[in-house]
Amino acid sequence: MTDSSAARLGHPGRYWNAVVPFPSRPEIPREPPDLTDAGTFAARAELRDPRWFVPGLLLALAVFAGWFSTVPGSGFPSTPETRRVVLIVLAIVLAVAAVAVWLWDVSTRREAIRSAHAAFLRRGFVVEAHVTPLNVGDESVQWAWLLLDTRLPGERRDHLYAAFDGWLADVSNDRDTHREVAAMVRAAGKVPGERLFGPEGAGAYLVGPLRRRDHHILLPSRREDRETAAVDRSWRIVPVRYT
Repeated sequence: MTDSSAARLGHPGRYWNAVVPFPSRPEIPREPPDLTDAGTFAARAELRDPRWFVPGLLLALAVFAGWFSTVPGSGFPSTPETRRVVLIVLAIVLAVAAVAVWLWDVSTRREAIRSAHAAFLRRGFVVEAHVTPLNVGDESVQWAWLLLDTRLPGERRDHLYAAFDGWLADVSNDRDTHREVAAMVRAAGKVPGERLFGPEGAGAYLVGPLRRRDHHILLPSRREDRETAAVDRSWRIVPVRYT
């Protein structure tokens, strides 16, 4: 980071050793989950919920068509018997389509989970999440989050949290610096700690708004699945569920 860039961002590097000894980070009540097992990963990772709307709508239309076939009267330019047959056939087609769409969704969701778990085993990892006082929203309040790699020792995470906390507290009190930092987060998607604090900042990521969860999963995209690829905006942030 150049001197001019550091100045625009409030000189984050000077906060690395600003608080010695550094305080403990806020306690997270749950331990990070072990997601190496495929079943546990599927149960915990909030990748994609089942999509019930389309099959539900098709099934509802099938039920309506079947019911309407029993209602006396003529809504078609044909005989009542022809009308009944057409509506029954339509109901069957809609019901079959509902089942087909549901099976397709189950299949694609299972494949998405399998692919995500394979990516997790190769390079993914679990992070703990802390909300920050940095508002990165344009028209509404949207808080940035600090993600800390749970593979790091607890003392290291405490140090990273203290450095970010001190820096962002001052950033939030300076309008121009706040605007620069918020724009950086929006543009980068994920700002690694190394960019702000040098090599010592490895394992921390400043990101935009997230679901309020204790832990998230960082997953590489397919094109960034090689060992040397750094965490960037192409990586997915997946919430971890506990219930």
